[in-house]
Amino acid sequence: MTLTRPNITATDHGFTLLDLLVVLVIFAAGASLAVPGVTKGWEVAQLRAVTTQLAATLKEARRTAHRSAQSQTVLIDVDHQRYVLPQGHNTVVLPRSIAIAVEQRRDDVRTAGIHAIRFGPDGSVHPARIDVRLGSRSAAVYIDGLTGRIDVEFGRRE
Repeated sequence: MTLTRPNITATDHGFTLLDLLVVLVIFAAGASLAVPGVTKGWEVAQLRAVTTQLAATLKEARRTAHRSAQSQTVLIDVDHQRYVLPQGHNTVVLPRSIAIAVEQRRDDVRTAGIHAIRFGPDGSVHPARIDVRLGSRSAAVYIDGLTGRIDVEFGRRE
């Protein structure tokens, strides 16, 4: 059996450098359009994660106060961007890109940038709103003073 080599003509040289450059330009244009969408998605996910974790900490403090019949306090340090449920829990330090603000109706609970949100064993708590911001996106954690209920609102843009 003999192998024959196919005839190669002048038009069968494969891809030219120009062909490859055109394909690379098309891929680069597509990638540049996709990157902003991925970045926005990452910001939204990070904002949701931080806000959900903060709400979970507040809910845990409320549950613990009710079960143990002892007040539980969550300390939020807005100046150093961190919060803690002091009774045996680690301090949660927020990413630098996240900004946090607390709005409470009582003036005596704020000391040197630290807000204390205290859940009583009877379910009592002073109402508060905690705003979490990342760039132009924000979320809010609402604490109902009457019921102690904790609600989260996502998707606000400023």
